Amino acid sequence: MMKKIDATGQACPLPVIQAKRALETEKSLSIIVDNEIATQNLKKFASQKNVTYRCIKQAANRYEVFLSKESEVEVSDKLLDKKQETQTSDIVKTMVFDSLTMGSGSEELGKKLMSGFIASLLEQSVLPKYLVFYNEGVKLLVGELAHSFDELKAKGVTLFACGACTEQYQVTEKITSAEIVNMFFITELLLKSDTVINI
Repeated sequence: MMKKIDATGQACPLPVIQAKRALETEKSLSIIVDNEIATQNLKKFASQKNVTYRCIKQAANRYEVFLSKESEVEVSDKLLDKKQETQTSDIVKTMVFDSLTMGSGSEELGKKLMSGFIASLLEQSVLPKYLVFYNEGVKLLVGELAHSFDELKAKGVTLFACGACTEQYQVTEKITSAEIVNMFFITELLLKSDTVINI
């Protein structure tokens, strides 16, 4: 029986994450979403994973998306993921967080984007080696996303937070997932990293 998922009311990228998780064990599924952007995100996901995609608009705010994969495609996709992981495992990637939001402009949108980014990061097979937090970014470690950073730590990612910043925002004692370090340490870490990504 085809697996069915109701993702109505869920913000991006949650429908895609649910689809990805389901296809790890299922050959096909249908997922209900309530906006066209979600259908386009699922279509892009299907294209990236070599999964067949079909969408039926059932009402103004109701779309049913069908995703399915063939066994040979699944095997090929897993081999590709394994090859990419092998090729990139020795590259030191560091992500830097200096704000509660992602990008500039609307603060509300920026917080949603940050939440979506962290949720998506947790689903990746290849993760950065380090996460660095400074300025207002240290507040992420004690906010609504704190549990997600605990999960990343459990997956082997090492987190560092600027001590001067945690003191400034009075969150030092509340941080459990990151090691408190100074700016000299952060400077050396960034210079030694092969890739630094500022979020």
